[in-house]
Amino acid sequence: MDTLELLSTVRNSSKLQTENEIGTPLLKRYLNLGQNYVSQILMPLFHEFLVKTVTKVDLTGSSVPLPGDVMMILDIQRETISASALMKVCARVPVQDKAMIGRSLNYPNTADYPCFVHEGVNLFIAPTMTQCDVVMRYRKRIARLVEGTLAYVSATSGNLSVDAEPTNDVYNDYDLAVYTVDADMKTLLGIYKITLYVGSTKTVTLVGSSLSPSGKYYYALTPILPAEYHNFIVDATMVELMKASLIKGDHLIMQKSLDARLESTLKVNSFSRPSFEET
Repeated sequence: MDTLELLSTVRNSSKLQTENEIGTPLLKRYLNLGQNYVSQILMPLFHEFLVKTVTKVDLTGSSVPLPGDVMMILDIQRETISASALMKVCARVPVQDKAMIGRSLNYPNTADYPCFVHEGVNLFIAPTMTQCDVVMRYRKRIARLVEGTLAYVSATSGNLSVDAEPTNDVYNDYDLAVYTVDADMKTLLGIYKITLYVGSTKTVTLVGSSLSPSGKYYYALTPILPAEYHNFIVDATMVELMKASLIKGDHLIMQKSLDARLESTLKVNSFSRPSFEET
């Protein structure tokens, strides 16, 4: 299921059929609340979907830009200067202690004992690099579900609508469902993986697409959680709508039912629910 299908399912289940009753932006807000709730609980179950490894090649200097979809750095490695094929794990240094790198016995500053500081959108890595490779492993952020009109840029790229995130790379590795429109009927053109996202222009680069300048396209982001769990997102959205008194129902009863099924899912897959900070 993609965002359009999830929205449609929620509309049908809640009987909120028209935009006069509830606008699509408002409904998407509650859909995103539902997805956030479910994804946080199921996150330990889908390690392979939510943990990424990125290699930055031949870097120089000390600053490394972070991908826009980073939620939590798990580990950073960099090449040694003496043996370029040998990777060393970087030790984390608090931002407030950055000036102490190389000046304190607690923060040795050598290629064999590299350090890194997470500065927000950038990493500071010491010692200074000269054409070194850096490998970063991190936990992905769950992107808000969005849909809208896809503006043609090229056969393999297009611009998302104004409500898309302004952060580079935030949709990388997500699937985007692209639809054509004919007499108000949407026909699926294909589901394409996003390999690059530019936040300033909201431009996605898609693998395998063949968009036409004359075409009219709609898009819908596909949740990164596997499809068999998308029904949980719908149910969690219904709970949020009940909480907001937008539809009738006892949200406490439905919440308990949803929690029980989510817990059962974790047990069936032989996972316990770990702390959010665990890898």
